[in-house]
Amino acid sequence: MTTTLTGRTVLVPDSASVTGGALAALVEAGARPLVVPLIEARPVPDRSRLDAALRAIRDGQYGWLAVTSAASVRMLSARAPIVFADEPDLVGLRGPIRASRTRVAAVGDATGRVLAALGIRCVLPERGSGPVALIGPMLCSADGSAVLVARGNLVGPSLPDALRGNGVTVDEVVTHITVRGEDPPARARASWVAGLVDAVLLTSPRAVRGMVDRLGPPLDGMVVGCIDQATADVATASGVHVDTISTEPTAPGLVEALRVTFEELG
Repeated sequence: MTTTLTGRTVLVPDSASVTGGALAALVEAGARPLVVPLIEARPVPDRSRLDAALRAIRDGQYGWLAVTSAASVRMLSARAPIVFADEPDLVGLRGPIRASRTRVAAVGDATGRVLAALGIRCVLPERGSGPVALIGPMLCSADGSAVLVARGNLVGPSLPDALRGNGVTVDEVVTHITVRGEDPPARARASWVAGLVDAVLLTSPRAVRGMVDRLGPPLDGMVVGCIDQATADVATASGVHVDTISTEPTAPGLVEALRVTFEELG
């Protein structure tokens, strides 16, 4: 199938986007993905607070667990079997959540898909809305219990601040840190500098920072697409022009937004 993305080179600077469906969507649209993992998510050096948070979930201290990324889900899931090694009834991350009947909210479809793969039901924001949209469902079932927000070190405070503004007690735990990936391959850097990249697919604020830090801002003529308004805000603040924002916060949705943009450009 020929589309307006056919034959176009699209930079994907975050490897998490690949698992989120961006790579498959780009290939299906006929594009040539240039995957350059400029940033990586790694476990926090000191896991004591993460361990304590998992035990608090098991003990029913939180009415809600709000998870801001697929990386956070993976970090919690990897740590749970270690924390509950002596409790065979608690299997993976699903065990303590089911034992305490903690409700789960996920920021973004990619996060929701990872939770679903673990057998964990969750509430998602409405299509095209940001994480603050999760406040409504949480408040509707509020019973005075606290909310635990699990996030990476670079995630902004919009969700916890909005919850606190509505009188909710919020604890936060950092599940992972974002670090620089390996140096971009010489060929990828040369393509970038020469303007041979047609578009950039930015799926998170950390992807924006990684791109600007490692490659520099996109050249004029490169189409820049952001998965949501939060990512677009970071891009704009970093001096990056934004051409399109996905109407739904998913990698396939962003690829579709890029396709429409190229169609409009003729």
